[in-house]
Amino acid sequence: MFTDFGAFPHEIGLFLGYPSEDVLGFIRNRAGNSKMTGAWKVYGDKEKAERIFEKYRKCTRCYLRRLKKAVRSSSLQWLFDPVNIR
Repeated sequence: MFTDFGAFPHEIGLFLGYPSEDVLGFIRNRAGNSKMTGAWKVYGDKEKAERIFEKYRKCTRCYLRRLKKAVRSSSLQWLFDPVNIR
């Protein structure tokens, strides 16, 4: 549920594309007892979630590589300096 502390309602997961069984499981279990955790907590099909999580990781790596290539020749290269990464 939405609270005065600025938290999002758990149902927001449906709009983010999380499987409905995982959103319902999260609500019913009060965020506990999940089968696994990745981009979200999994309460349903663990194998399907693992495949999706791997796609997310692959996509993230791809976009980071492209961003780094684009930035290397720009004035924003300092962002990728290991000293600036925390």
